Amino acid sequence: MILQSATGEELDALLPSVLDKAFKGELLTQKSKPYFAYGSNMKIDRITADERAPSARKLGLAKIQDKKMVFNKVSTDGSGKGNIIVSLSNLVWGVLFEINEREIQNLDRAEGGYYKQDITVVDENGNSTEAFTYISSKTDNNLKPYDWYLALIIEGADENDLPKEYVDELRKTLSIPDPRKKK
Repeated sequence: MILQSATGEELDALLPSVLDKAFKGELLTQKSKPYFAYGSNMKIDRITADERAPSARKLGLAKIQDKKMVFNKVSTDGSGKGNIIVSLSNLVWGVLFEINEREIQNLDRAEGGYYKQDITVVDENGNSTEAFTYISSKTDNNLKPYDWYLALIIEGADENDLPKEYVDELRKTLSIPDPRKKK
């Protein structure tokens, strides 16, 4: 074992680093939870951004049966954001991530206006997994997503190789330009 052959000086030099990690909780067992991303969080660089969940690790693709993704979540910017509704014979594809439990509160803040819901997803091999996702009850079916937001979702879907038919349906979604963006 490496530590057994280390000198006292070498171990003393390691002590401040070990103590620092211990005080930060980094030496404790890291617990994680599966998270089902179906909107813009499917993009790896978006979900792993510092203010969201930098520990996010992709587990694979998954789907939710008898649901449909729509853009009816009322956003503070006046557009419609992604949401999941009950819709028999439909399904929502997304990406299953493993998220460190300590980072879930960051994700909760980033997902303002949504509430966390436990769901059962089915992976590409037909296995069921318990996960959490975000759904909104503050909805307006007359809303449309901004074009840049829809593009993020499509990029995430392409990046993760969601089924072509599903991505093609996303591409058909009517979007609107963001009036706040300068032309």
